[in-house]
Amino acid sequence: MAGAGYKDFVDGDILTATQVDTYLMQQAVMVFDNSTARTSALTSVLAEGMISYLKDTNAVEKYDGSSWSAIVAGDIEAVVAGTGLTGGGSSGSVTLNLDTTSIYVVPAQTGQAGKYLTTNGTSTSWATVAGDIEAVVAGTGLTGGGSSGSVTLNLDTASVYVVPSQSGQSGKFLTTNGTSSSWATVDALPSQTSNAGKYLTTDGTSASWASVTTDPTPTVFLLMGA
Repeated sequence: MAGAGYKDFVDGDILTATQVDTYLMQQAVMVFDNSTARTSALTSVLAEGMISYLKDTNAVEKYDGSSWSAIVAGDIEAVVAGTGLTGGGSSGSVTLNLDTTSIYVVPAQTGQAGKYLTTNGTSTSWATVAGDIEAVVAGTGLTGGGSSGSVTLNLDTASVYVVPSQSGQSGKFLTTNGTSSSWATVDALPSQTSNAGKYLTTDGTSASWASVTTDPTPTVFLLMGA
């Protein structure tokens, strides 16, 4: 079988078929056109340690007892741990790790929205933003406030009067009924054409121009002295 090692033949030794298979055939680099040809030729004699070369892919492969895998040859002689890393090596399988004594790793950010990164001099962590406001007092024209938790301020509509919506109120004036305010229409003057010298009067419903009336009979007032 492959891996039988080395045998030193001497003059007169009888070379058997088993020896040829074990020390020559199974330990040589066997050349095949492709993996299909290799499977066909070696199915019944596969042994761990066999080496083959496939001409279609130019691949050298080894058989580990269960499957074929590529023999990868590299020219790296050593892996050196640089700045911020530890580990490395010059033989076998080597590992590099982050050097957490010189590189500070940001802690997990999941669930930390709105917080800030802080340190205790040794490690970092997320902390909640804290202010120094102790209370929110509702001043003039406001209601609400508080000294803990989330507080709210509202406009005090009992002391601050809110102007009603101005949309669609062009040309009107602001008035009140003593309780609430509203927009009102300004009564237009009647036409002034041909009304020179007249005065404006109203009947309580509408305004109009009226002529000044002169009494033809003079009135005499007698002032009596004591």
